[in-house]
Amino acid sequence: MWTYFQLLFFIDPMHFIYYLLFEQIVFIELGDGHYWLNDPKICVKHPIRIIGDEKDPSHVVVEVSGNIEWKASNGYLEGITFRRPRISTNVQDSPDMIKILGNSSLIMTHCVLEGSIRNKQAVLNCSTLHGHGILIKDNGKLTMIESRVSNNPGAGIVHGGKGEGGSKITLIRSSIKHNRGPGIIISKPNVLEMEDCGIIDNEGGSIQEEILKEKKVVKEEFELSKNAQ
Repeated sequence: MWTYFQLLFFIDPMHFIYYLLFEQIVFIELGDGHYWLNDPKICVKHPIRIIGDEKDPSHVVVEVSGNIEWKASNGYLEGITFRRPRISTNVQDSPDMIKILGNSSLIMTHCVLEGSIRNKQAVLNCSTLHGHGILIKDNGKLTMIESRVSNNPGAGIVHGGKGEGGSKITLIRSSIKHNRGPGIIISKPNVLEMEDCGIIDNEGGSIQEEILKEKKVVKEEFELSKNAQ
């Protein structure tokens, strides 16, 4: 299993060197149980590493009523289930669960993001969607390893701007499924990389058509990923 430092070096070697010289990271270990984030917005501005149960993330559940804004230069989450409370607001008012903003970076391993959708209602107009699992803007970077994003009233993962460049989504042995919108929405020229993933059973489709046309490598990887668990 890769350590946090190995992953950081693999994704961004220069950032890894900067981290060794200047950064200090906060480490938090969560025991089994339920945790509640009831604030409308939780903003993370400093590097942080949070570890739950790496073998079974269902043992460590964080109920998120609002959203988590990730503005830290780097961060690492492992073995945690982020979930909407079962008594939640109207899906039209539902916020995005995690926002990765600015020049921030987040690595998630063995994590689950579980939305509040309990019934099926197809939504074809992406502009009307609310409550995405993860929203990435500006030059944010997301890496998900053996993780899942599911049952959100919006899309699973969204890049929220057009033509910004610099954003990168890397998915490894992960699944995006059962979301009301598309599994992934990403605007060119941002980067989407996948390895052995399943983007399946999303009511708004799998990956936005413009990316499948512009980046054939993504389409080829997606065709391979459809049969993944």
